Amino acid sequence: RRRAPQRAAPSSTRTKPLSKTTSTHQPDVRASIGTSADPSAQYLQHPLSAPIVRDFRHFFAATQIATVCKAQVYVGPRMGWRTVAKLTVRAPQPVESISAKTPRTGKGTHATALTSAPVIGIFAPGTHHVLPLLSSAAHHPAINDAVHEIHAATRSCSVPGYNGKDHGGLSYIALAVESNTTLVQLVLVWNAAGAHELGKHLLDTFVSDLVRRRSWHSIWCHYHRADKHNNAIFGREAAQWIQVHGDPCPLSERLRFKGGMNPAPPLYLPPTVFRQANLKGFSRIIKSIRTWLVNLPV
Repeated sequence: RRRAPQRAAPSSTRTKPLSKTTSTHQPDVRASIGTSADPSAQYLQHPLSAPIVRDFRHFFAATQIATVCKAQVYVGPRMGWRTVAKLTVRAPQPVESISAKTPRTGKGTHATALTSAPVIGIFAPGTHHVLPLLSSAAHHPAINDAVHEIHAATRSCSVPGYNGKDHGGLSYIALAVESNTTLVQLVLVWNAAGAHELGKHLLDTFVSDLVRRRSWHSIWCHYHRADKHNNAIFGREAAQWIQVHGDPCPLSERLRFKGGMNPAPPLYLPPTVFRQANLKGFSRIIKSIRTWLVNLPV
């Protein structure tokens, strides 16, 4: 299963302060709610007002299911719940700045420059312009920390970002956290046919810099030479998944809940498979489904 990267939400509602988290790069949620382009932050203050909740209630109210059971919404942790993230990477983008006012005209002068490193973030609504997003209140703290280190490494190693038209460059990053270790599995998605199009020296230098900066579960290179009309993050060529660092065993997770199997069987999650981003929420769904099955404990 393949998904396009999330796009920014155009607006949000006013909110009141929430408490901070302890991660080095975890954003101040008081600042991110109401101002952030991050769609995961739009309804952190009032999650029951999210459009998906409204649609859920309207759907069940219009069916006969409402006569059998009541539609209920359960709100879990509002911060740090997302254990999977896929972010867009694009070549340095032009940014406009205004200089100080000149004495003669009393007006500032406009100048256009490029960002100093590839931009990592999400697409603005209806465009292919990338809004920087190095931290999200919804992301697991390990993901926020990892994205900051990746961004710093792209700058120090002069890693090219995909320009949206021509082949070459880093086009996406995909990150997944292993819950019991908080180690991150990283996938570097390159718009190239293979390492030979990037240059071995660049690739080795970049990976070495990433490893120097933090511990990883594993680092993978995925080569997906897509054209500008292809929005798929991952390609279908199995041979183009190459592990360049870390544990050869995939991430593992256990869905633990009262009444489940003890010990809970492990789920192995290599980077090539789809997984739920909210594992705790997914565990609650499984537990609820079990109540409808015959002869199974809750």
